[in-house]
Amino acid sequence: MDGDDPCVIDGHCRTRAAIRAIVKYGAEIKSVPCKMMDKYASEVDRISHLITSNSGRQLSPIEKAGVVKRLRAFNLENKEIASKLGMTVSYVIQLAELAGAPEYVAEMVKAGDISASTAMAEIKKSPKDAKERLQTAIKKAHKVGKKKVTKKNFAPAPEKPRKVSLLRIKQMIETLDKDELIEVQEFVAFRIKQNKLGL
Repeated sequence: MDGDDPCVIDGHCRTRAAIRAIVKYGAEIKSVPCKMMDKYASEVDRISHLITSNSGRQLSPIEKAGVVKRLRAFNLENKEIASKLGMTVSYVIQLAELAGAPEYVAEMVKAGDISASTAMAEIKKSPKDAKERLQTAIKKAHKVGKKKVTKKNFAPAPEKPRKVSLLRIKQMIETLDKDELIEVQEFVAFRIKQNKLGL
């Protein structure tokens, strides 16, 4: 209850569906099943309840991040939040980071273009150009018919082996001293032997 007015703390989808059915389709719905929460429950308990009581559609990472953000506003430590929500501390930290991420991350995650964890990993690598790299990876994934970006979409293209001319090899060998030259010869002989044995 919010004063004398009831407020929804669970069953949001059910409530929205009922309102839509009434408003859009004129359905005669007189009541929607609900459960009253103890009037002495704290705001922290009500917010935590959004996750702990959820037996229907699971909250998305973005929605969970919103819950964590609201709980952190009460100056709760990550350990306390983890305990209340039944999560690990590391996951709470990840959600807190997601809650503080730029808006474009939330949009990309909501659109289903990338997972929250992949997006956050890329932001940590290099925050300055993260948006551009994420957008490029999404385009790359879509181009090959993938709906969602994976880590391999960020992997740089493998470098082509550089061709070295015989003249350059000769010049390099000439710079070696006697001991270095012996080491190189032994290594080359070893590799030739491995290749012959198929190793």
